Amino acid sequence: MRATMDAAFAAIREEFLVEIAAGPAVLREAYQLRHQVYCLEHGYETASGDIETDRYDNHAHHVVVRQRASGQVVGTVRLVLPVPNGSGADSLPMQLVCQPHIVSGLPLQRMAEISRFILSRTQRAISPTSKNLLRLSLMRGIALLTTIHRPTYLCALVEPSLSRLLRASGIQFHPVGSLVEYHGIRQLVLRQVDELLGGIRQEQPAVWGFITDDGRLGNHQEHLGLARQT
Repeated sequence: MRATMDAAFAAIREEFLVEIAAGPAVLREAYQLRHQVYCLEHGYETASGDIETDRYDNHAHHVVVRQRASGQVVGTVRLVLPVPNGSGADSLPMQLVCQPHIVSGLPLQRMAEISRFILSRTQRAISPTSKNLLRLSLMRGIALLTTIHRPTYLCALVEPSLSRLLRASGIQFHPVGSLVEYHGIRQLVLRQVDELLGGIRQEQPAVWGFITDDGRLGNHQEHLGLARQT
């Protein structure tokens, strides 16, 4: 079983590239995919032109998943960081929808929020297994960003269906508070980064190896010259 999973991960790495959106051109590709999915397909947001952005992008970092052969961006996700040296008020998107008494008990200045977790519609025709591998590629991007920006905790507003899919791969967050309405019914989830990755390693070693590049990504050790593409 481990050999089969390792082969599947090797194949997905050969076909797709996880890339930090470090410049305007790559960021625009991420925003265009967000516009396609959030504005045109689901009607979650309105936007002028062909991109979707919001104020949180000013203190967020993005990754994209790119098909190597075509160069097409097929997935994107961002990690929203707290406003530097701020009070924490309105730093993270989840603060817009979660009850104040829930938010007040959270370590906001040590948190980062996973947001705009998106796969292209063109990839939804592939098998469920391949879809899950692309989701895990987005989580690999999150591991890359956490290595660089070092949040202590990760949170997200997730649909119950996505939460189940992640749990099946050993990615288990803890629910916080009750369900909320935000682009459908969602749950705020939270977990310390090291505990999250440690749990994946214990439950699904092959998944951990893929997401963290066998421990190179996601840890809080000093790093030098970390690659922008994995």
